[in-house]
Amino acid sequence: MPRISGQKEEVLCDIKLETDNGVLVCAHKEVLVTASPYFRAMFTSFAEGDKGVVNLRELDCNCWWIIFILVKLWSLYKT
Repeated sequence: MPRISGQKEEVLCDIKLETDNGVLVCAHKEVLVTASPYFRAMFTSFAEGDKGVVNLRELDCNCWWIIFILVKLWSLYKT
């Protein structure tokens, strides 16, 4: 299964997001929650908060790359 990660090692990643086309994205919940109300609701109000892998329906890896870049830029902007 293909992987996308902002880091070469997935040691500090605490969630994996799987896109519809089977790409596994390693991420940090804190960064996602800080940058997006969608992810805040997902990880605080729904069962996905306790899962190790979350399937993102109707989202392919091309869309995820855009989201990934925006979240990274937002997290850099806020620091």
